[in-house]
Amino acid sequence: MLVENKGDELFRLLRLRISAMPDGAEFPSVRRLMEEYGVSQATVTAGVRKLRELGLIESFVGRGTFVRRPAAETPPKVLLLANDWPSRGIAEMIELLRKESLLRGMCFELRRFNFKENICAKLDGFEADAIVIDGLPNDFLSLEQITRIHRCCVPVVISRSIVRVEEICYVCGNNSEAGAVAANHLYQAGHRKLGVLFSEPHLFSVSELVNGFSLSARTNLCRVELFDCCTVSGESSSENAYRYVLEHFRGGVPDISALFVVSDGSAAGALQALDELGIRVPEDLSVLGFGNTLGAESGLSSVYTPRSEMACRIFDIIEDRLRHRRKLPGHIEVSPVVAERTSVKKFSPKQEEMAI
Repeated sequence: MLVENKGDELFRLLRLRISAMPDGAEFPSVRRLMEEYGVSQATVTAGVRKLRELGLIESFVGRGTFVRRPAAETPPKVLLLANDWPSRGIAEMIELLRKESLLRGMCFELRRFNFKENICAKLDGFEADAIVIDGLPNDFLSLEQITRIHRCCVPVVISRSIVRVEEICYVCGNNSEAGAVAANHLYQAGHRKLGVLFSEPHLFSVSELVNGFSLSARTNLCRVELFDCCTVSGESSSENAYRYVLEHFRGGVPDISALFVVSDGSAAGALQALDELGIRVPEDLSVLGFGNTLGAESGLSSVYTPRSEMACRIFDIIEDRLRHRRKLPGHIEVSPVVAERTSVKKFSPKQEEMAI
């Protein structure tokens, strides 16, 4: 468990206090701070010295100490910490966040981190007015990571991961809802015998997607068959999907009319295998992806959470927190939509009866 000493805690509280004070405001004396926070003179003196070294306050003999906030302030700097795993989704999110920051007149800085690295442990070492973390490798944060985020001196927003902890901000999609949207899309197209290619690691978010799909499909009296690639973290889901489909569909299409693949990246591998096997999409088998990362040229229909809307909502929270309004909720889940292309066959009413 992370334990914060009194000096670090006081410095964090004083820095947050200064951020809400106007330029030229009188800063409390050492004695007053000792009384307010119940700490020793040495602790207060050390904290005030750090603030002075950062240029946040200025002291004058005989006059006191004052907040230093120049009239012509530089725009706030937003630091994006992005997972370095080769993902089209992460790459697209980086560019969307970069563009959104420029639209709002903010400075933008990108730092990539190794997907195995505990980036939350380094938050206090970064210089920024706000931090966005995209591509957390795990669905569940440890108590230490949660504490680090909560105690960070600047606002932190988690991108595309759910962290249902009060006072921690996140913007993401709802995977359970996305799974239901995928199942309903196939159902409305006339499909009743459905398959799910579980091609990603068994993380909570992916399991939510599959469970949402299965529940919705079975509610509509559809049959669901699960095809598990047994992918683990660090493996290529696209390669695993390719090998799995090549091996298990070699004897022909199983008794399904549509296959939902839990990521577009692995759907690309599955489509390649189907093509090599001579299985036509969508004539012999419909395929629906998730993430919308392959683009329209792929022809792959895909369920996805609009990343442009997520980027916008992330900066809405940042602006709200930097202005100390706290009018916006810190937990925002963006609704999924379907990008309809050519990979899902639509049955006529008569064909639907034959497909059941």
